[in-house]
Amino acid sequence: MNKANSEEEETNQSTGSYFSDLFNSLKKSARTSKFFIELAALAVVVVYTCETCRTNNLTQQALTNSATQFRTQERPYIGPLPRQTSVVHIPKPAKGTVPILPWLENGGDVPVPEILLGNGTFRMALGVDIKNYGKSPAVSVITTPSKIIVGLAADARERVSKYIPDYPETIGSPLMMDEVHTVPGGPNEEIPVITAAQNILLSNGTWEAYVVGAVRYRDIFSPTIPPYETVYCFKLHPSGMPFSGCKFKETTIH
Repeated sequence: MNKANSEEEETNQSTGSYFSDLFNSLKKSARTSKFFIELAALAVVVVYTCETCRTNNLTQQALTNSATQFRTQERPYIGPLPRQTSVVHIPKPAKGTVPILPWLENGGDVPVPEILLGNGTFRMALGVDIKNYGKSPAVSVITTPSKIIVGLAADARERVSKYIPDYPETIGSPLMMDEVHTVPGGPNEEIPVITAAQNILLSNGTWEAYVVGAVRYRDIFSPTIPPYETVYCFKLHPSGMPFSGCKFKETTIH
């Protein structure tokens, strides 16, 4: 009888131990599964956050690019227009004679780059206008005086190459689309006076003449950015087309 009870107790203990181990194993497995589920959820959150951040960055970049493109397309662009500031009146040619220029059959004024002073001497008369070729007004427009540089070819080119704009202390003015303003020249005493002998040197290319200057301006958009700048350089030709760009110092619009 006692032996039977003892076997029954061992069987119950064995069964209880089995279910206890099974329960503990399931419990441990549940904890492990929960851990991996939480880890996977954390990974999903991290990936989602990174993707959201990337998307936001891409969206912000797209907005920035769009704003930059709009500003570039709609901004003002100020360009220079060189000209000869003096004129010579050509009278109407006598009947039966051929005018010196086809469009002067009735006479008229012809622009020239000089103001005659007598004895073959003249003061150079070169100027620059500026025009807004852009799609919006330019504001805070400040110009340097147009500067005439003349002398031996190598010396003149070196001085032109070293030119640095020196802007006056002023708040500037607006320039509407397609509007043209004349850039002021330097003081009268700084405008070169050319003698007859020097004029021969200009004609044969020993001497060269240039006009340089710059314009600084802003657009009307927000946020405010550093000002734009146009730096120009033109060479005077003694014959043919009066002006050309400077090959060694091109006009730049930034």
